[in-house]
Amino acid sequence: MIGATEGVNKAGLSTAAMSTQYVIVKYTADPENFDVATAATDNFAGITQNTVDASGKTLSIAVSGISPITFGGTVTPGQDLTSDATGRGVAAAPGAGVNNDIIGRATKGGLINEVGICDMGYKGTKQG
Repeated sequence: MIGATEGVNKAGLSTAAMSTQYVIVKYTADPENFDVATAATDNFAGITQNTVDASGKTLSIAVSGISPITFGGTVTPGQDLTSDATGRGVAAAPGAGVNNDIIGRATKGGLINEVGICDMGYKGTKQG
């Protein structure tokens, strides 16, 4: 994909089937297992690079660098990205006193269910 730069990928196991590629995953109590992020306040691990059809299957997870990401809404380049309820990247807009975990910054925008590009060098937290 144009705009993607190889970063560091980690192998991990899925806690469920993941039918959408390039979604945000979060850490679980087991450091080898990962689940789809379901909230902007989750502790993000990275972005999946593959799909799996059942729990316990191996995921390839981008943890740094530049990665494709599936959008959950309209995103423009330069916006900080967090997760919607299904692990798709959305523009971070935390309310007052609320923190959003940030997976990175969009370098290529797009619309809902389109695949854009996320620069994971901007991972962190954004406070409202």
